[in-house]
Amino acid sequence: MDINSWLAAHRIDPATLNSQPVVDIGGIQLEFESIAQRFEHPEIVAAAGASLPRGVLLMGPAGVGKTTWSRWLAKRLAGMDLYEVGPEELTADRIRDGFAVLRDKPSILFIEDVDLFGLERSRFGATDLSGGVTKALLGAMDGMVDSPWPLVIGATTMSKFSLEPALIRAGRLGLHITLEAPLTAERRALLDTFASSRAIASDVDWDAIAELTAGWTPADLRQALDDAFGVAVAGGRLIVEAADIKTAFGRRGAIEPTTEVWDPWRTAVHESGHVAVALALQGPAFIRSVSIKPLGGMTKTGEDGQGMADLPADRVRSMFAVAYGGLSAEKAVLGAGTLGVLDDIRTATHDIEVFLACGLDEGFPPIDLRELKHLASERLKTLHSVAVTRLADQACDTADAIVAANVGPIELFAKHLVESSDLSGRELNRALEAAGFRTLAAGGATETIVHSDRFTGDQAEA
Repeated sequence: MDINSWLAAHRIDPATLNSQPVVDIGGIQLEFESIAQRFEHPEIVAAAGASLPRGVLLMGPAGVGKTTWSRWLAKRLAGMDLYEVGPEELTADRIRDGFAVLRDKPSILFIEDVDLFGLERSRFGATDLSGGVTKALLGAMDGMVDSPWPLVIGATTMSKFSLEPALIRAGRLGLHITLEAPLTAERRALLDTFASSRAIASDVDWDAIAELTAGWTPADLRQALDDAFGVAVAGGRLIVEAADIKTAFGRRGAIEPTTEVWDPWRTAVHESGHVAVALALQGPAFIRSVSIKPLGGMTKTGEDGQGMADLPADRVRSMFAVAYGGLSAEKAVLGAGTLGVLDDIRTATHDIEVFLACGLDEGFPPIDLRELKHLASERLKTLHSVAVTRLADQACDTADAIVAANVGPIELFAKHLVESSDLSGRELNRALEAAGFRTLAAGGATETIVHSDRFTGDQAEA
């Protein structure tokens, strides 16, 4: 297929753009409006000594609206062509040829799952998982000095810190936008928007549904409404009733809302779980700082700047266990985990997948992540899923065992963290010593960890 035919196959019909309903979540519309105005008034941008953005990185969980808002931008910029491609379809030749064609027309090139070829080399090792795609994309974007087109939008469910720095710097995917899951009022507005095109009874309590769906994305809400229609049809009805809504949303895990008001104690317990596991498996010098804030907590650790492929396999596996420490602590101290642990689980799962892809697990060969997601055989996908589950279960079991031996120290350290909100250096060391964290010894015995005032290693988020 020649490049013009390939692009035509991925061009989004303008009629589809006009049918995309959006709800402003967390003020995200202002971010995209700012981009649109820059392209509408390039003379103002030039007069200010600035330049038009070459690329945008959209971050956020699956289903939060990255594709939808890219379509909104294409619709907002009248006459703009939008092309949506998956990473499995990209090759170095298609990138070079595609940029040569699109440089002459106002256009947006939207790339799904950009992390599948743009992983940070220093963190995940030098294994080439992209077949030169990243290099070709960087070269093509740098080569468009006399044209603002195409505007490249890369989407990822990961943090930008997982991506190759050369890909996300200024002049490339240099504009970074994070899309969050909607809060209660925003979920209510989304439900109104999605329900308006469906035959639904008038007695549904949408306020209650909005309250029960904390953490849900727009895609989650839309799918649950589709499920409700399926429940109604199965019952011989063409109008969705309140009972159908309750059934469909209940099947998808609608829960009582408990996570939208920040609880510093819960956050402190969560971070203390990461600390307990990191201390037991990596040692006290590994902990750099611990902090809690309304937007969440963070435990920074050090790994001497080494990438995953440069570390012993056991060392990498211990990093997976550290990621599960927050969940283990919430369960042990508070009785249950919350939606806040989802980011930890997503990060651990992705790191496990890269660990396998790099061939670091015995018995599982190196594999291209793009091929695994889109092209691999069902047998290989199954084997990979089993391997991911095995490593995740091992990490979770390790974290649970360490946390079970450290419930008291976790509570003591969490109290220090609530009082200070940010611990580092000697203050952190004193808090660790006062808590008396323990590590598991042979035969299930425990021993107190001996601390040091020295904190070394480059920072990396645990």
